[in-house]
Amino acid sequence: MKPSKLCLFISAFMIVSKLAFADSLEQIIWEGDINPKNYWSQEHQKYRFIAKNIPYQNKALIGSTWIGKLVLPSQLRDISGFNFKELVRGGFPNSKRDVYLNEISVQTQDDAHLDTLEVIPKNFHKLPLSRKKYIVRFLGNGDLFELLADDSVQTALDLNVGYVTFNYRGVGKSTKPADNYRDLVLDGLSQVERLLQLGIIPENIILDGHSLGGGVGTYVASFLHSRGKRVRLFVDRSFARIDSAASHMVGWLGGFALTHSPWSLSPEQEIIKLPEEAFRVANSRDDEVINYEASMTAFLEKQNASNTMKFNSLIGKRAHSQDRNILISEEDQNLSLKLYFYDFVTSAGH
Repeated sequence: MKPSKLCLFISAFMIVSKLAFADSLEQIIWEGDINPKNYWSQEHQKYRFIAKNIPYQNKALIGSTWIGKLVLPSQLRDISGFNFKELVRGGFPNSKRDVYLNEISVQTQDDAHLDTLEVIPKNFHKLPLSRKKYIVRFLGNGDLFELLADDSVQTALDLNVGYVTFNYRGVGKSTKPADNYRDLVLDGLSQVERLLQLGIIPENIILDGHSLGGGVGTYVASFLHSRGKRVRLFVDRSFARIDSAASHMVGWLGGFALTHSPWSLSPEQEIIKLPEEAFRVANSRDDEVINYEASMTAFLEKQNASNTMKFNSLIGKRAHSQDRNILISEEDQNLSLKLYFYDFVTSAGH
């Protein structure tokens, strides 16, 4: 082969290889007919996003899936035959007209597939990318997103935001049992990575964690802030350390066992790394699950933090799983936990 023809052949080969690699990369990241440029103007059914190259190590020296089922009992709940879309459409007859319900599988870099619901108001696409906000919901240890889908729709419509809620690995239709708490942190980081790939500004992403989800969300926020991605964090009725919370619930032996397990979350060590303007925390003295002395609010009060608030229940002492609308601030009787959260979202970012 003559030199000129050889050069031409090599150049053509490199161009074809580059295009093939680009197509392969596109399919690896977005599996399905997805174009981020017009993503918000249509409903997407059952596509897969693969979160790759997240510099987070979720492996524990000693893992424990059976302790994981105690910490995350939602792994034991059966949702076979459950159709969350029918539930949403029944509770919100206008939602078919007002929102898109996207069914997504988010694949983590260790091959867990996370069953994910994304709620998008139909006028959301009119906002410029710099003003698009997203809430990522981190659920409590007994919850499934299917059972809270109506709240997801309502919040998205009220605030005109994108709303992402998902089941942790091993829960519902999500695959691969959780081995240690770092698995759940990687799940959360993978959800945020998808939004960053869509071009959402980190300051416009609000992590909303309830109970166990508050602890997991705190780890996610701390990790992202350490890498310059200044997401926002809302911690709702959660603990400072899981062993202290467990000690109040099941006695000191349960707390001791968790302290020396791969499920020993200490989000108090992570939240103090965040600037105060990046987070808000709420707890209740009426909480029957997270004793107030073990709460994140009690911990931050000792740090003289000013961005915490206590809420009391209007209907009794079992405040842990009650709707935010019926939890009222001790300081302002006109302020519900729901409005406290909504104010945080609307004040976020750009």
